[in-house]
Amino acid sequence: RRGRGRDRVAGPARGVEGGVRGVPLAEAVARVGAARVLPRGGTGLVLVSGNGTSDLPVELKRAHAGARIVAADYADNATARMRRRHPESRVAWVTGDLTTSFAPLGCADGSAALVLDKGCLDAMLIKPVRERADVTDTWAASSPDALAYLAAARACLRPAGVVLVVTLGRRAMREPLFAAAGLVVREWLAVVPTESMKAGKHADAGAGDLHVAVLGSA
Repeated sequence: RRGRGRDRVAGPARGVEGGVRGVPLAEAVARVGAARVLPRGGTGLVLVSGNGTSDLPVELKRAHAGARIVAADYADNATARMRRRHPESRVAWVTGDLTTSFAPLGCADGSAALVLDKGCLDAMLIKPVRERADVTDTWAASSPDALAYLAAARACLRPAGVVLVVTLGRRAMREPLFAAAGLVVREWLAVVPTESMKAGKHADAGAGDLHVAVLGSA
C-alpha cells in the first residue's frame, strides 16, 4: 500500500510563515494541513481529537464558517476551560472517550469531513520509561487504545472524508497501524519548519521529525 500514498515535503509551509509565534509547532502544522484538505469556506463536520486547551478549533471556525467544528477531549477540566475562554464561539466543546464510537461526541458514523489529530495518537503510543530498551526506544508500534481510536475515527468519516494526523512517528512505523484500523495513506508529508514556526513555543520538541499523514478509508 505504500506506493499508493505520495511522499512529499511540506516546506516552507505556506500560509504559516509569519503567523505562528507563540503557537506550538504541531498546532501550526495542523492548521496548514486542515487548509490543505478542507478549502477555505469548506463545509461539513470537523472533529479535533484530543484538543486539550488549544485554540485551533476557533481558528478553524473562523476560516470555515460553514463547517461544524467539534473539539473533543477526555478531560472535563480542559473542555470547561475552553468553554469559559470562548463563550461566544460556535465550536462544540465536548468531553468523551475517543477509543469508542465518536457518536456520543456528536459525530455519527459516516458524518465527518475531517478528523484532525495534532498529537492525540502519539500520546497513545509513547512507551513508559520502564519499558524502553534505551533512550531512542520511544514509540510502541501499536496499542489497544490507539487501534480503537483510529477505527472509531475511520467509522465516523463520510465518503471521501479524511483523517489528518500530525505525528513524530515515521511512516514505516505508523503505516501498519493505520492499515490495521482500515485506513490508507493518501499523502505523507515531511515538514520543513519555517523560521517563524521554529520560533513557536515547544518548537524544539522533535521539529525536524514532524510528519503529516493524510488518511482515508481503505
